[in-house]
Amino acid sequence: MNKITGLILLTFFLTSCDLTTEENKHIKWFDQTKNEILNQSNLTADSTFVTLSDDSVITWTHNLFKGQEFSKEGKIKEKLRIKSYFSKSADFELRQEICDNGLVAFEGILFKDKFYGLSKWKDCQDRIQMEGIRFEDEKVGIWKIYNDKGQVNEETDYGHYKSVDLFPKIK
Repeated sequence: MNKITGLILLTFFLTSCDLTTEENKHIKWFDQTKNEILNQSNLTADSTFVTLSDDSVITWTHNLFKGQEFSKEGKIKEKLRIKSYFSKSADFELRQEICDNGLVAFEGILFKDKFYGLSKWKDCQDRIQMEGIRFEDEKVGIWKIYNDKGQVNEETDYGHYKSVDLFPKIK
């Protein structure tokens, strides 16, 4: 093997490790933030109120503790479709879309009403369909679309990679 080929292989290997490490950091940020939101919203409501979406399709039940909303559920035609959990500061939201069978079809984290971090879509048999990273609502990095067997079928690189260090931190 000549020096140029060796250098190219070494560069490829090191770059692959960096992307994998950064991807792992994003997964860790998502998991830690999700767990903290769920921990902070693990309360029993002392009051609730109901609202309708602007188009009157979704009936929202808002759960409060000491006047602060910690979760809400959205129903369409009496079927649970959306769950949201909020941090104590109300800056963070874990949003989930729900299948008829109760499985989570979508999951993502918002900070001040903008999506950050990993967003995942699954079918109602719990098979991954698509996933990718968002930063201030925009798709960044590599997004993956999966086939029915859970194998990557398509990848799109949106660029604009963002270090996980730029992501908001929950307290």
